[in-house]
Amino acid sequence: MVDLRSALAFAKQYRTCPPVSMFKDPSWEMFINKHIAICPYCSTEIIERVAPLANLVKSWKTDLASSVPPDQEIRPGQIRFIRSDRACWRKGLFYNPPGLLVLEKSPGIKDGYRVAQIYHDVTLAGSGDLVLEDDQTGAGDLIVECWNTYSMKGSHLGPVVGKVADVVSSVVTRMEDDPEAVPAWAAKPLPMEEQDARIYFRELEVEVGYVFASRAVSEIMQEIEKAYPVLLYGTAEKMKAEVEREFPGVVLPETFATLEEALVSARLPFESYAMAAADDESEVEPANFVLVVDGIVKAIRPIQVEVLERNLTAVGLIIGGRIIEMPRDHGERRLLAFLAREGRTVVPAADIKWDESTGHFALTFKLEDHKQGRLKIALFCYVDAD
Repeated sequence: MVDLRSALAFAKQYRTCPPVSMFKDPSWEMFINKHIAICPYCSTEIIERVAPLANLVKSWKTDLASSVPPDQEIRPGQIRFIRSDRACWRKGLFYNPPGLLVLEKSPGIKDGYRVAQIYHDVTLAGSGDLVLEDDQTGAGDLIVECWNTYSMKGSHLGPVVGKVADVVSSVVTRMEDDPEAVPAWAAKPLPMEEQDARIYFRELEVEVGYVFASRAVSEIMQEIEKAYPVLLYGTAEKMKAEVEREFPGVVLPETFATLEEALVSARLPFESYAMAAADDESEVEPANFVLVVDGIVKAIRPIQVEVLERNLTAVGLIIGGRIIEMPRDHGERRLLAFLAREGRTVVPAADIKWDESTGHFALTFKLEDHKQGRLKIALFCYVDAD
């Protein structure tokens, strides 16, 4: 097995270290000091040591930009970077905008697109990655991370730096569901082993995608107004009785403010929650999927969410995460979330932003104190039988 530790180290610097120019700018001193305190690569010799890295990245991006004629209309198959002004600081790290492959226009969203993240070092390719060569991209050899797709606003994208054929976009979509569906014309990466550097590379790539996708989805959701169907049970007592009779082992709370809150907080049989394998630092919580057909609950199934961050801010507690495996049921979807606190107090999320294509979410809870509580979350799917 090739030693990929140096490639992983480069990836971490490329994705999360600020450019050399920021080290020379006193206005960034506070951020730089915080970064140096947590970054194993950015020592006091950062300017001298990282300069070759900065020059390589600059050269690479110049080569990409010069190989493709300008084309500003966003179309599937284009390779673009997120605009440089979308770069951001987060927890002491500086997230540099990644390159993306545009997969499709998001239906019903004026400026929404589904994209796949890309990376330029093909030695880090693993299962589920599509490896493309320069003559297929016009932008050098690349990895298309078929497992790392999300929604993006077109206004966040920079100019075209490459393009792939329609068949490549189709392959990426197919490999999202089946990582082994590698076409005969593409190199098949070696399987990943225990403690493989590529496992840690993927954790890095997911985090990068989340940082940029969550900001884009936040803007997208502000532009969308939805009126959701209602539950047609008449009274809370009737719904509780019917749901518990229809789904043995499911227990709804004794008191609740709304019918939806009861379904979010519903307890399913313990054995139905087969907790997914996750690394020791992951926070995985049980959640509910509720299928509603013509206003009546037709299914209530367990799902799982991974909590990626909890931040107390001036506007409240913000919880970011993702639904680990999105249900495939088709319908109008709605995410609801509450915090269950001591004394049976339930705090609804004041603001919910989420990406239906990936399951990533950002929840804002307006709290008067610093006590948090247990996250209760449910994904509703509304279907009109007609």
